[in-house]
Amino acid sequence: MSKLLSYYLPKLSLVLFVEVFSFFFLRLYKESLDEIKYFQNELTNAELRFLAMEAALLEGGASAVLASVIRGLAATERNFILKKGESTVDLRKGELDLESHKQVLDAFTSLLGKNIKNKKK
Repeated sequence: MSKLLSYYLPKLSLVLFVEVFSFFFLRLYKESLDEIKYFQNELTNAELRFLAMEAALLEGGASAVLASVIRGLAATERNFILKKGESTVDLRKGELDLESHKQVLDAFTSLLGKNIKNKKK
């Protein structure tokens, strides 16, 4: 049993290390893509407001329809602003992921703790 364990333990630990390492960088990659999306939306918001201001300045005595379009462009918000108590799908998914990671870690530590106690006896 000891020989079998000494054969597979280094391989298993290497696999576990690679999995944790890759999980970390994949999550980091996903978060960076979300940030890029957020800042692209902010740039779009600024461009639309600038376009609305430019159209309003060029069309001094604008018609009611054009004024309505300009107000719509100026009011565009692509990144949702949450009020107190509101949540998005992404925020809820993040909370669920965090909870599941915590449960896995707790299960792993309790299993590890039981194995250590059994070896001491």
